Amino acid sequence: MVLLKNKLPRCEDCLPNKKRIELYFSDYIKNYLRAHMVLRTVPNQSNSAINDIELVVTRGYFDIHEEGASTVPTIPYGEYRLIKQ
Repeated sequence: MVLLKNKLPRCEDCLPNKKRIELYFSDYIKNYLRAHMVLRTVPNQSNSAINDIELVVTRGYFDIHEEGASTVPTIPYGEYRLIKQ
């Protein structure tokens, strides 16, 4: 799904027409956990000719799982930056 500036998670420093991509995925070890990931390009800090990728990983939902099963995701929720080197 393509997201614009005001869709969650909000992007305060995005221009109004800046597009972001939202993905949903299952945890590869704990397949009862789901998460959302939003991707956008951001300028590379040392080389303006290339872009980096910024990821924001947020909680999705849980499928039915065994009592006491871990709900801590394998990929921690948060913000990540992939830097082209």
